[in-house]
Amino acid sequence: MHAHTTLDFSLPSLREAYAHQAYTPSALIKVLLTHLQSFEDNPIWIYRLSETALIQRAAALESLPASARQQMPL
Repeated sequence: MHAHTTLDFSLPSLREAYAHQAYTPSALIKVLLTHLQSFEDNPIWIYRLSETALIQRAAALESLPASARQQMPL
């Protein structure tokens, strides 16, 4: 994973980061979880999955064959 001071969370930017292997789903989740800590007192989410569930889902995505991952939006 490359060190980014500011990560662009737009879909095209994330798609490019995945394509160039700058981020994996697990690495992105770690960045997002750190970023979201600054918003804990701001109830901007109706519902959030637990950190464990997010990490498990990211690992599941990474375990898919490349052909299956290429068919996904990101």
